Amino acid sequence: MLCVQQAVIHKATPEQVFAMMCHDLGKVPCWNERGNLHGHEAAGVPVVEALCDRFKVPNSFRKMALAVTEFHGKVHSVQEVRPATLFDLYVKMGGAKDLEFFKKVVECSKFDAWGRGPTKEGRDYPQEKYFLGVVKSLVDNRQEISTLATEIAEKWKGKPDMVREQIRAMKIGFIKAKMRELRNEE
Repeated sequence: MLCVQQAVIHKATPEQVFAMMCHDLGKVPCWNERGNLHGHEAAGVPVVEALCDRFKVPNSFRKMALAVTEFHGKVHSVQEVRPATLFDLYVKMGGAKDLEFFKKVVECSKFDAWGRGPTKEGRDYPQEKYFLGVVKSLVDNRQEISTLATEIAEKWKGKPDMVREQIRAMKIGFIKAKMRELRNEE
């Protein structure tokens, strides 16, 4: 409930508040099965799905709750991952399709960090700035990315797997450069 309280205090959307209510539901099954909480994010996804099905939760609430449940732990450690892993996380979280939704999921990870007790509340959450900063490089360079993607598609015409692989590698290159820049600022 401390996480929910943080979401409410910081004027989160109703979908985000619901997500904060659900995001740790995987802890009980993990504890019962293994005696620890490792993997509670993945274990929570079917629990949240069942809850949403049972109570016919609207799709926007379901989508947010499932994303926050699955990814909040990964966002906490985003500064420790390789560029390809960060890119894949961004895509899986829906950032490539809906940047605002992605930002709200990342913000929920901050509420989770702040909800760990009074000494954690309002603390700097560098993961948010870092992740959004890295992703911003894709947004800021979308015209160049589009031009390069067209060139890649022409070069590898008739080989769609190679086109996808090369475009992914090119985008990861932008991420890698931004990660290096952000780390040098620290």
